[in-house]
Amino acid sequence: GDGILDGQECPNNVCITTGGGEPDVFEIDNDGDGFIGSFDLSPNQVLGQGSPFNAANPFQLSVNNLMADKSVFVDFQIRPVDPNHIGFAQTVLDWPSGDVEGQVQRRLDTTFADVNTLPAGIVEPVPYAPRYGDMRLIPMLEVEIPAAGSVPLPRTTATQEVTLRPSAVLAVMQLLKETEAYSVFGFSGEYESMRLRVNSLSPDFSSYTLEIYNATCQDDLTARTPLFTTGALQNGGEVTYADGEISVVGDTKHVAVLKAVGLAQPKCIDIPKLAEDATRLPLNFVLSAADVQETYQVNFTQAGNDITVAVDLDGRAGDHNLTVFKGSCDDRALEPALILPVTDQGSHILPAQLLVNLADGNHGVDIRQGDRILACVSMGNVVNGAPGTPQMIDAAALAKMGISVSEKDAAGTLVAHVPLNVAEDRRIGVSSGFVATMRYETAGLSAPVNWQHNVRMSWWVQVITDNCTSPPTSYLPNADEKTRLTAWCGAENVDRVKLVHVYDDDWMLAGLSVREDHNYDVNIIYEDPASDDKPELDTYLWHLARGLDEQFVSGVDCVRTNPGDACAQDGQRDYTLETIYNTFAKGVNGAAAPLDR
Repeated sequence: GDGILDGQECPNNVCITTGGGEPDVFEIDNDGDGFIGSFDLSPNQVLGQGSPFNAANPFQLSVNNLMADKSVFVDFQIRPVDPNHIGFAQTVLDWPSGDVEGQVQRRLDTTFADVNTLPAGIVEPVPYAPRYGDMRLIPMLEVEIPAAGSVPLPRTTATQEVTLRPSAVLAVMQLLKETEAYSVFGFSGEYESMRLRVNSLSPDFSSYTLEIYNATCQDDLTARTPLFTTGALQNGGEVTYADGEISVVGDTKHVAVLKAVGLAQPKCIDIPKLAEDATRLPLNFVLSAADVQETYQVNFTQAGNDITVAVDLDGRAGDHNLTVFKGSCDDRALEPALILPVTDQGSHILPAQLLVNLADGNHGVDIRQGDRILACVSMGNVVNGAPGTPQMIDAAALAKMGISVSEKDAAGTLVAHVPLNVAEDRRIGVSSGFVATMRYETAGLSAPVNWQHNVRMSWWVQVITDNCTSPPTSYLPNADEKTRLTAWCGAENVDRVKLVHVYDDDWMLAGLSVREDHNYDVNIIYEDPASDDKPELDTYLWHLARGLDEQFVSGVDCVRTNPGDACAQDGQRDYTLETIYNTFAKGVNGAAAPLDR
């Protein structure tokens, strides 16, 4: 059967027929939504069959008359219009390795099983889908929550931790075209030469030199002779090559190699192609993560009207300044920045500031010593909803259910991303559709609490990517390819899991339930094994269970001083969890009156 009592489907001996087909008592799926009988939260109703829900036609979830300070859980049962899409969930595909162009780049042949390893002692099942590839489809439910009005989500004190690494810029130089007019015996023209201008050199290294080769960075340059070399370079310095031409070295077949004392490996870059009529070529050298050893941590926490700033400078001595500015590290706004003197392991105060106004995705932070910027990074966005709302959404509380929240627009419209799981009816082994649970929180809101939210279904395309240049053949020649790439690119640039695309889908709502959680207290009663000489017998527990059934479960209100007295009601239960504990718990019930027992 469908698990629904026949009396419910044939009340008063009249059988209900849903949808004009067989009487429901003979149907296993009354509403034809793919969810069978009692497994269906709404067995006699389905929404979206004729006009499916999608991005342009979202399902509107309206919930009214909720109490304040409660947790609310909304359970969804949904089914794609095309039931074949159910099988797409968590499907793992394999992107070809060696693709180093476009949005998805793969150098390694790793899989999700390599990136997200199982805990120690857990053996991979066979077959194990994550072992099959590096791309997968993830079904998600998106709940859109308007910024205006009450936002029924858990909140907490706004905080953000940022990690800064010393500047990855190693050197900035330019190759310039130099010309000099000449006139000899009636013939005129121009002599061309090439000049190297040094704009900046990182002070973390010394004795810089530059070499230019007709080669690639993958070649073994130790066996080659450079076309051009320099002596020790200086900030603001220049070197002229009388026999050099930027049109020659700017043909995509030449490379520049920078060396310095203290630099673990020479830095090789391809000299970019010279654009038509251009007179300069940029040479920008950057460090890989493997070259940068120091890491700075800054933790911002809202404290009343101020922000507490805890700083870890990785042991750097001396006074430093922390600067919070509008814009990005590459494009700072002209607005005045917030400057805070800081020291290693210090706790400092930014007065009269809201963190949500600074950590909005439009600010950056840097660490300076004197005039030198040691490190800079963009601050992330603290998700809080409407601008100026001081508390942030409690991401940790929602993450326990796999839910994440993002801001859709500048007005603070929120989108909760709720994972969809395949719903399988265990009795018949059929995958009916997807299920999801959205958590709300009405703490701090005024009753009655009401809301209307738009709900959509989407498919996320998640991939593992690698993003870096190829190391030269001379770099760690005896190591395997993954070790070479990880060391060369830095661990943060290989085997990174990211979202690359989102697809919409058509779906119908098969079932829905709303649960307001009022919490509960529990007593657990058991016999003390240390004093029970007959543990195989539960006589006393049965006596107690019978008494509680008569007195506690039924909610008796009968106050008597003596056994023969008539009941006097006081509007309170005679037995609560506390009185049960005080009356029957060993070691604390010595003062309990025999009448209460």
